[in-house]
Amino acid sequence: MRRQISPEELDYLFHRIGTAIWHLQNVENSLVPLIIIKGIAVELNSLSESSALKHEAKLNKLTLGQLIGKLTELDLVEAELIQRLREFNNERKWVVHNSVFESGDHLYTDAGRNKFFTRLEWFVDEAVALHKHIGELVVEYSVSKGMRREQIQAHAVNEIRQLKGEA
Repeated sequence: MRRQISPEELDYLFHRIGTAIWHLQNVENSLVPLIIIKGIAVELNSLSESSALKHEAKLNKLTLGQLIGKLTELDLVEAELIQRLREFNNERKWVVHNSVFESGDHLYTDAGRNKFFTRLEWFVDEAVALHKHIGELVVEYSVSKGMRREQIQAHAVNEIRQLKGEA
């Protein structure tokens, strides 16, 4: 059935696009410490804090595609994750740059809206899953280099407490 998108559906669309962008940034941001600790520092405490912050500032300016290129160049993760990140990056291009142009007219039919929303939900779900997976890779690598998982968890909890103003 053809009809204009309802105000509720439009609110949902804008909310989910915002959610997608937020979680996309989490994926990008999680790749930076992975590259630093596994590809640059390699060993615990082998990089000064100021040097690590310089690397972080440089890497934070890269796009998702460029970060994937760094991971590939430094051979830091398995090929399956690189492929998954590349597919995610292709969907990122759709969400950020092309969804209106390529799929905006789909919002005028029930089937088109469902397809659009399903694609957007896949992107959000994949972003959340990638973020968790990359975080776990950082923890696993850190543990393999001598850190304790409990130490990492305590640091994370403390960081959150500070953000909340509780510490």
